[in-house]
Amino acid sequence: MKIFYVTSTFGIHDYRFLTKLSSSKNEIHLISFLNPLAETNSKYMFQEIISLPCLLIHHYKDFSRGKRLPIVLEVFRRANYLRQKISQIKPDVVHSGWVQTDSLYAVLAGAKPLLIMTWGSDILLEPKKSKFWFYLTKFVLSQASMVYSDCEEVKNRVINICPKCFGKTIVFPQLGIDRQQFFPVSMEEKQRLKEKLGFSQDKVLVMTRHFEPVYGVEFFVRALASKIEIGQPIRTVLIGGGSLFDSMQQLAKQLGVFEQISFLGRVDNKDLPLYYQCADIYVSSSLSDGTSLSLLEAMSCGLPVVVSDVPAYHDWIEDGINGYFSSQKNPVVLAEKIGRLLRDKPLMEKMRQKNLLIAEERIDWNQNFEKLLVVYQGLVN
Repeated sequence: MKIFYVTSTFGIHDYRFLTKLSSSKNEIHLISFLNPLAETNSKYMFQEIISLPCLLIHHYKDFSRGKRLPIVLEVFRRANYLRQKISQIKPDVVHSGWVQTDSLYAVLAGAKPLLIMTWGSDILLEPKKSKFWFYLTKFVLSQASMVYSDCEEVKNRVINICPKCFGKTIVFPQLGIDRQQFFPVSMEEKQRLKEKLGFSQDKVLVMTRHFEPVYGVEFFVRALASKIEIGQPIRTVLIGGGSLFDSMQQLAKQLGVFEQISFLGRVDNKDLPLYYQCADIYVSSSLSDGTSLSLLEAMSCGLPVVVSDVPAYHDWIEDGINGYFSSQKNPVVLAEKIGRLLRDKPLMEKMRQKNLLIAEERIDWNQNFEKLLVVYQGLVN
């Protein structure tokens, strides 16, 4: 099969999809609309992606020498570029991302068959901004041959926005995780890793979310300022970059918890497993989300979790069984749930085993990739 993968921003999700696709026997074309002025993380990940073997790259470069064109004109220029590539190469399937940008370009280019891959916020947040964004989203979704959602919450919202998508929307958890990279370690090895990082006497909490408002990092930092009494020090590892990175460091200083937090910034994906493996609990205080890759990574490493009560997380977490839910924007409750779990070693072990079982059954990206190829083939047929 000839497969077009259309995207404007490059993140770890894109890298994982393209890594698996480029290693398959299919002909994979990356249609890139990455702006040279894009954020550093996208530029970095783009460099990783273009080094993948057997990936044919078509990079839209007409950004009018840095001049900002009217948005409508730029949209149609990108759609025309994609239309030309489709005419030249004649792909069997077009796989597009963010609904209001990449998938819009694909729809205007007349791409068929078209698999639209929703990312979460493009369905959960963008349509709420105005009637314009709602009806634009509805129009784009209505033109899809199939819509790929990463959780039941997003699937239901897709159908609510565009009833025509009933029967052609599937749930698929962002391929899943490379379990040869994200795997659990023994308690002895966990302690050795803690000693290596200088956390030998600590219980370790880890969060790997971007420092953006939607991920609610502020509420986790505030939770750490509450009294979490467990009889030993707590070390928190925050991984990720973003617009709020500096302000969260300042908040931690104001609250008197800066010294117990390691603000690591962006960490290479190959180094991430180390921080999950040395941790005792994974925490997320997100305000909105689809299926979280960070959550799946943590579960694959055998971590019990404490997460905010986001509907999408219910696809993966049962409260009190393999993690705890905390009410959103409530640092006091979040701190209480973290403390309760840290004090209950038998429950932590039970949650660890449950998450490893879920990872084995549902999170392995080799198994999920074969399912994605079946979806592609079904669209071709």
